[in-house]
Amino acid sequence: MSTKINFSALIFRVILSLMLTGCVVKSTRKQETQSPQNTDDGFSQPLAKPLNDSSCAVMKSRNWHAWIDRVAENESSLNIVGEVDLPNPGYTVEWKPGILDRRQPPAQRLSLLLTPPEGMVIQVVTPTKVNYVMPASSLEYRAILIYCGDQLLTEIPDVVPTE
Repeated sequence: MSTKINFSALIFRVILSLMLTGCVVKSTRKQETQSPQNTDDGFSQPLAKPLNDSSCAVMKSRNWHAWIDRVAENESSLNIVGEVDLPNPGYTVEWKPGILDRRQPPAQRLSLLLTPPEGMVIQVVTPTKVNYVMPASSLEYRAILIYCGDQLLTEIPDVVPTE
């Protein structure tokens, strides 16, 4: 009977040690995923990058075109059209004109500002046409640079008036 008791005690100890080992492994994994990451600048940052205003919801972009429409000699307009893929429908799209550099011909920077829909929305990639018309500051542009957050979506080279 003493061998039965020792065998039962041995099994109990093995099971207990396996359970404790599992807890230790689990707790170290949890600490690894939550521990800060050292960067080159000497500051610690969390592993997961938080979303901020510099993020961009555009998944892909294509079919960008820009041209200058000279309705009258003094009133030229810069026209920009393109298509972006967004993660769901219902985004509000706004444009924000940026700086115009001093080169000749200049390059115009624009930012695409996207506001996500409120509430629950179906998660389906949604191709969305975007366009913008603004007064032309020049009769030709070396390039039109379109940004979304910190990301350059496209560069449209050599924009000239339509004939």
